[in-house]
Amino acid sequence: MVSLRTLNLAGNRLKEFASSFLQLTNLVNLFLNMNMIDCVPASVQHMTWLKLLNFSNNKIGSLPLEIGKLNSLKTFIMSYNLLTTLPPTIGGMTALTELSVSNNQITRLPPILGVMTSLTEVNIQDNFLDQHPVEVVEHALLLQLKLELNRLSNIPPEISRLSTLTFLNFSHNQLRTLPPSIGTLSNLTVLYLNDNKLTRLPIELGHLSPTMLSRLDNNDITIIPVQVGNLTSLTELWLEGNNIMFLSSSIGKMQDLKVLHMHNNGLLYLPAEIGNLQTLIELRIPFNEIKVLPADIKHCFNLRKLSLQHNLLSTVSADVLQSLTNLESLNISRNQIVYVPGTVGCLHALQKLRMDQNQVRSLPSEIGGCSSLTLLSITCNQFSSLPDELSSCSLLTALHISGNRFFQLPRCIESLK
Repeated sequence: MVSLRTLNLAGNRLKEFASSFLQLTNLVNLFLNMNMIDCVPASVQHMTWLKLLNFSNNKIGSLPLEIGKLNSLKTFIMSYNLLTTLPPTIGGMTALTELSVSNNQITRLPPILGVMTSLTEVNIQDNFLDQHPVEVVEHALLLQLKLELNRLSNIPPEISRLSTLTFLNFSHNQLRTLPPSIGTLSNLTVLYLNDNKLTRLPIELGHLSPTMLSRLDNNDITIIPVQVGNLTSLTELWLEGNNIMFLSSSIGKMQDLKVLHMHNNGLLYLPAEIGNLQTLIELRIPFNEIKVLPADIKHCFNLRKLSLQHNLLSTVSADVLQSLTNLESLNISRNQIVYVPGTVGCLHALQKLRMDQNQVRSLPSEIGGCSSLTLLSITCNQFSSLPDELSSCSLLTALHISGNRFFQLPRCIESLK
């Protein structure tokens, strides 16, 4: 089998690197992941023809110095092992473009990593790094850098050198500040900074105009700079789990935004400019202190999912309901709602309607117009009857009406088949 080019031995019970591999001189791709190997022998250095080597999900605690002689290797995957460091000779892998050492126990990286200029993707997530590996920022061609789930407390200003970077993940660390130089990453399209300890954002963040996804959730941010509105290419913005009481009107400039998550902030209101987001598909703002929705939200014609639970709303205006005809899911549970306008019947695409734990006494007869409704949950209100027109909702498969004031089975239920 000398002509063999790809050998996949993943998911077996191999305990060692077989010496017979050395005879496979045409082998290009070797998959040994998900085995029980605990040692990589020095003899691996002779397999200089390899381009892909996957040792992930084994029990390897260290790599031999000779590993650096694999100078044709382009992809080296050592994820889910027991590594605490990488040998300094790894710099000999001059052709390497992808390095993945995620889910190990690495505390430091060798400085030589900084001269491996062919690297385009580096994955060091879920290790024990407590200092940013400055070596990584020397890579002018780096496209993806994954450092989530470490113990990092800062990002060095030198991050600006990664001018080609398109994907950056620093989530689940201990970051408290961001360097202004992060705003120079002019090719960045995906930015993960969630689950850190950030209290403020630099105004330079607004320079990341190509960015399409930004996750800033679960930090301690209190203010979103006006300049963030300049991220006009943004399609998803996650801000939940912060302390943002006011949202700048500049949000209205993000006219490509499709997903906005703002729950659990203490948000007092939404700016009228939210109505400019006509591409918005999903708006989640539960667990806030909003009393009234801005009338302009009716211009968000493409909304599919609207989550408003755990706020202080007393109603959702008839005009808004009449306009959001593409809604598929509406959750207004745990508010102070006493009245549901008849225009709810305009929501012909609505599939799920939740309004639990309010003070509603009745549903309008127009509810029968919600012809796509599959779930209706109105638990813990003050209902004593349901409109007969509800029987027109022929697709209804789940009806939750517990905790109300019914003395007898509503007649419409008998008509629902």
